[in-house]
Amino acid sequence: MKLTPLFSSALVFAGLALGVAAAQVGSAPSAAIPAIPVQPGPVLPPVQPPAPVTALALLPDGVRLVCAGAELRQLSPQGRLLRRIALPEPCLSLQVSPAGTLALTVGRSGARVWRLSDGQELHSLSLAGLAGRVAFLSDDELLLGTGRGVESLKLAPRQRRVLLPGAVSGLALAPGGERLLLSRGERLELVRLSDFKVLSGIRCEELCPLRRVQFSADGRGAVALAGVTLYALRDGRPVNVVLRGAEGDVTGFPLPDGGVWVVRGGQLERRDAQTGRREGRLLDDSPKNALVDAPAAWNGTGGVLLMTQDRQLLELGPDGREVSRQPLGF
Repeated sequence: MKLTPLFSSALVFAGLALGVAAAQVGSAPSAAIPAIPVQPGPVLPPVQPPAPVTALALLPDGVRLVCAGAELRQLSPQGRLLRRIALPEPCLSLQVSPAGTLALTVGRSGARVWRLSDGQELHSLSLAGLAGRVAFLSDDELLLGTGRGVESLKLAPRQRRVLLPGAVSGLALAPGGERLLLSRGERLELVRLSDFKVLSGIRCEELCPLRRVQFSADGRGAVALAGVTLYALRDGRPVNVVLRGAEGDVTGFPLPDGGVWVVRGGQLERRDAQTGRREGRLLDDSPKNALVDAPAAWNGTGGVLLMTQDRQLLELGPDGREVSRQPLGF
């Protein structure tokens, strides 16, 4: 069909009008979408890992004392929490009085004596650096290893005196209070407390800071980690090297038959106390048996109480077999 010029011009003008309208619509600003306010959620504190266990001890009735961070907890033999004592600072070491009624906790700035029956603080000592250098002589008297020597400290009333002059860098008292293990300068010595006669001693192969000590059941022998060497000492006998180049907090337990149980590298092994020869392992490779090298403690019946890496208390009998296993739960 042939369009007339008039009709053709009308179409052109109509198309131009539509184009302009479309352009105006395309260039028109879009309606603003209102912002939806976002309410901030609660800020959660970072998850803190559990405080490492730094000390273990057992009471005569089987109650376990566990130091973890700035807390001392008393656990029943079945693992039930009996009492929690808040400490003013993280616990570095733990001692129990001969009667088993008091506990001595040591931190970086000092030490405190606690009554276990009610968690009451009885005494406070503002002496730095006491970890590994203090022990109960009785419920009201402590032994200190200081730059002045071996000192006695009466708690009430306070009275302090030097028993053996000469700087002491480490001190541990045997059960029964008759033997004392001392680190003095380059020497490691087992002495009789009544007259400080040296019963066994050695000049350390390297530096001689006293780090870990476990006494035999009769109190006449000890296995001590001094520096990076594990030594076995016994009344009237030469000192033997059980292990050299010990890494970490290796713990050794002297056995009645002349052997030593050694906790190292997450394992429990037996060594000969005289030669240091490794005689075997007591636990299999199961992940549940992976141990923490320290702390560890005698259980009072010839067995030991150990910490596993998954925070369980593992008790072994005198034959090295498992007696109980309890998760700490904290």
